[in-house]
Amino acid sequence: MNMPATRRPHNAVPAPKQPIALLSDFGTRDGYIGAVKGVLCRLAPGVPLLDITHDIPPGDIAAARWTLLNCVREFPPGTVFWAVVDPGVGTERPPLAVAYGKRWFVAPGNGILDWVLGKGAKAVRLQPGKVGIKELSRTFHGRDLFAPAAALLATGTPLDSLGKPFTLDLTHMGLPKPRRDGQGWMGEVLGVDRFGNVVTNLPGKLWAEGCRLAAGNLLVDGCYRTYDDIPLGKPGVLVSSLGTLEAAMRGKSFAAESGVIAGDRVRWFG
Repeated sequence: MNMPATRRPHNAVPAPKQPIALLSDFGTRDGYIGAVKGVLCRLAPGVPLLDITHDIPPGDIAAARWTLLNCVREFPPGTVFWAVVDPGVGTERPPLAVAYGKRWFVAPGNGILDWVLGKGAKAVRLQPGKVGIKELSRTFHGRDLFAPAAALLATGTPLDSLGKPFTLDLTHMGLPKPRRDGQGWMGEVLGVDRFGNVVTNLPGKLWAEGCRLAAGNLLVDGCYRTYDDIPLGKPGVLVSSLGTLEAAMRGKSFAAESGVIAGDRVRWFG
């Protein structure tokens, strides 16, 4: 018996829709992120919208780069990341859409994507006309340019149709690498979380050596498995969730006590 080829059983499970993940410094007080979500709901109805955070400090590209690094790998293939921390909005900084690792990104080309992209990333410079924009404000590209681009990618529009090919500078892509010298390892603070824990780019395998970490005005000589193992009020070194070395202080902010911020140098003596 022949069955109609185009008929779908009434109880068939619809194809899953991949989310648009949102990260910005917009906060939630002023309605800016609400306007962005309105555009996304209008242009990509039914696509899940997931908030990574909108509490990035205003204009803090380094914090946005660090936050993306922490979460990108946890999202499923097909996710579109709308990442807008854009102090240069309206300037010549390039507005980008990028495909990499079976995920898509729309963001200003200001370094925010540097730690989540790598060799093989393909980018276009967004063009308003190609994403259906007739009027583009000079102050709200997150709503007027990046949101329509994200909606188009989430609903299957090819990357190439959104703008002109753009060559990424791969020398800036990927995590900064620690350097070995005669005293041990010189590394860098990747980020500081809200608890004041300081995550570095030093490889986690160094933890087993039980050496000393110099960060800011603190010298840490204790290695621990968990935060709770660290003596109250004392600093310690753990292996972070990224697999790199992390410095923490139980009951206090290690960052505040040591004076270090993202980008500062740290040294591991070994």
